[in-house]
Amino acid sequence: MTEENKNKIEEELSKIKEEIQELKEILKQKRDNNEFEDDEEDYEDRPRRTFKFNLNKDFDDDEFNFDTDDIDITLNTYLGSVMQGVSDNIRRSVARATDGLDRMEINIARKAKREVEKELQRSKRHMAKSVRHMKKQARQARNSFHEFDSKTRIIHMEKLTEDELENFYESGSNLLGAISDQRRLNLLKLLEDGPAYQGDLSEKTGVKGGTFKHHMDLLMGAKYVYQEATRGRYLITRLGVEALKLAEILYRRFEFETKSSAAKVMEKVSEDEAEISDTTENDGLDTQDTTVETTDENLDFVEDIEIVEKEDEL
Repeated sequence: MTEENKNKIEEELSKIKEEIQELKEILKQKRDNNEFEDDEEDYEDRPRRTFKFNLNKDFDDDEFNFDTDDIDITLNTYLGSVMQGVSDNIRRSVARATDGLDRMEINIARKAKREVEKELQRSKRHMAKSVRHMKKQARQARNSFHEFDSKTRIIHMEKLTEDELENFYESGSNLLGAISDQRRLNLLKLLEDGPAYQGDLSEKTGVKGGTFKHHMDLLMGAKYVYQEATRGRYLITRLGVEALKLAEILYRRFEFETKSSAAKVMEKVSEDEAEISDTTENDGLDTQDTTVETTDENLDFVEDIEIVEKEDEL
């Protein structure tokens, strides 16, 4: 192998390695930022799905703004286009490098090409793992939207019918009554952190013996708490979590309204004090004017008296 051909191969291989390194950096950056560009020619023309939340109709997967299939297609399209571009560059580089070489030199170039392709395959497997991870995140987000949809429907449901009202007053009062005591709210808040035995709950709340049984029976009767049959631990139910959140929402709303009302009262008091202050200052000025006028009248009266006395003397 001539020195010129050897330098030519090394130069082409150096270019290939630089291209691969740039590709790896781009893929790493996009993976870290979760940013994968779509293939404009193949993907942008596809109809896009948008999420339209409507309380009066069922949640439709076709209206979800992204889907795991979309992510898979997008990433595979992008990855395939990148790999194809790199592969074409490798073929062109090898063709330039092997131009005019003998068989041994061509074999060396082919060996270098295989090493580059192995590196690309490793990058592709790494990207495949990233795709699976992103699809998992998409499923989690999708489940969160489903849960949000179901809970929002409960909050914004239509008014109760006449038939439902017959059971609502009694059941509603029982459900609210179960969380109308601060000790029961304390028990629910502790169980929100995880299952607990009676001893641990009694130690933290100070509710013991028959009092503990009374409060826990009310919580269990409302289906907010249930007790394990074997281990005897108490666990909060999904309904119990929602009841606790309801109490927290009411508390926050009450605090907000209270602070807002207090701020309005203080603002009104400040305005009234300012008006009173202005009125007092004006009254003071009027009093001074009256005093001056009275003094002038007194002086006139005194002068009249002096004139009369002088006339009498004459």
